Amino acid sequence: MKTESEAKFEAYCDDKSVQWEKIEEGHGKSPDYFLTIGSQTVVAEVKQFNPNKDDIANYKKFKEKGFVVGDSTPGARVRGKITSAAPQIIALAKGRFPGVLILYSTVPLANILDPYHIKTAMYGLDTIVFSRPVSMSNRPELLERKSGPRKKLTEDHNTTISALAVLSDSENGVYLDIYHNAHAAIPLADEIFGDLGCRQYRIIEGGIDEFAGWSD
Repeated sequence: MKTESEAKFEAYCDDKSVQWEKIEEGHGKSPDYFLTIGSQTVVAEVKQFNPNKDDIANYKKFKEKGFVVGDSTPGARVRGKITSAAPQIIALAKGRFPGVLILYSTVPLANILDPYHIKTAMYGLDTIVFSRPVSMSNRPELLERKSGPRKKLTEDHNTTISALAVLSDSENGVYLDIYHNAHAAIPLADEIFGDLGCRQYRIIEGGIDEFAGWSD
């Protein structure tokens, strides 16, 4: 049975005249779709976030009180989907085609697919590096702002994933935002999804005054 995310993604492809082929599940790991966009074949895996126990409890509190307070590690749930999707995408895309992980959320309240969660899942948590002063009377000096631990996409890991794509609902239907992987073995050309009207983002390195961020 199709998930909500699969049904919406297929409807999106039909609306944009993107050819899609559902890949039959075999004994091994495999992705969900072959896509044909123009002359380019793309391998796609669709992952859906459903509410967990905490999400349901928080939503209940919100309905009762009108507000709710929660906390979470940025990008944690997205990292989990990257971990589970990577072997599936690798199975058919490695060395042959760009691979895209498409994410869709049915979780109420929490925007777990906002650009910051995507960035920290892909490239790591924002980290500030200070110098260690020789004397406690001296103030530490800010040395660097960088992407730190818990990154899932590096020069050596998960390079078969060319991009993460966020499937979202709007009054005018569903749309896709594309977040390119700077370390992709087979990068996605801008025009592949650009011709579909997708917003596309690439990471821009920061510096001592600011963290790395997305540029469209």
